[in-house]
Amino acid sequence: MTKIKVRELLYVLLGLLFMWNCQSCRTNEFQKGGYFFQDVDRYFNLKDINVWVYSDFKPYFDNVGGVKLDEYYEKNIAVLKEIKLDRKKRKVLFTVVAQSKPQYHLIAIKHEIQNVDISIYDRKSHNGAYYFQRDFTMGEYDIRHAYIPFDKSKALSLVYYIRKEAHQSCPFCKFNYLVNINAGELQVNPRQKDVWQVFDCYSETSTVQINPPTQNLGKSKLIVLKVFAVYGENEGISYVRLFNNGKMKPFEIKLCPNKYRLEYSNEKHQLLASDSLTIK
Repeated sequence: MTKIKVRELLYVLLGLLFMWNCQSCRTNEFQKGGYFFQDVDRYFNLKDINVWVYSDFKPYFDNVGGVKLDEYYEKNIAVLKEIKLDRKKRKVLFTVVAQSKPQYHLIAIKHEIQNVDISIYDRKSHNGAYYFQRDFTMGEYDIRHAYIPFDKSKALSLVYYIRKEAHQSCPFCKFNYLVNINAGELQVNPRQKDVWQVFDCYSETSTVQINPPTQNLGKSKLIVLKVFAVYGENEGISYVRLFNNGKMKPFEIKLCPNKYRLEYSNEKHQLLASDSLTIK
């Protein structure tokens, strides 16, 4: 092999190594321990914070869009540079391309320190909570950054961007709602981190004891219980709870009169056990 070919091969190997290191560094910018489930308007992280999202968000699938928990979309990094977010002591929780219309992008970032110059932001308030907001433009995109301080020294950034022509009828409407409910939870009305539930009845609910089949759940670190309300041939998710395996005990929940299907899965969404119950 000639010296020139050896040199060319070395350049190729160095390039591949550089690309691998860049991808590894980008992956390290994401917070570990995050979970997202289809049809549930919640990002979960038992070791960090939860974030309200829209229930029509879907898990990422092959260039169609959806929620990513460990890598960026193409324009995410350019947008974060445009709004000058400090990379120190921050973790990306998730990034999503909504599959609804109009299509938009949303990035959620947790800051361990409050590191944004709020003097150049507008202060907004809603139902006792507050946040700071600033709009930007980048080429064909409108960008809005909402910065929500909490716990004295921490903050949540929600960064929304969309093509300018796509949201002229109601600019930032979908984003403003998410900012308000997340600010309210972080500052005013904190909720249980491991539980999500929705009721669809106006009648009296019943309290039911759930006995997890611990002997069938293996050694997974995390167990996810999903409770689906069954309506004939259709069903809808009504309850989600995350458990650290080994600490599961019988517990009580309130449910509407109906038939239900219970699924126990692990952190990889693999089904481990199932059950059913009926409340009359």
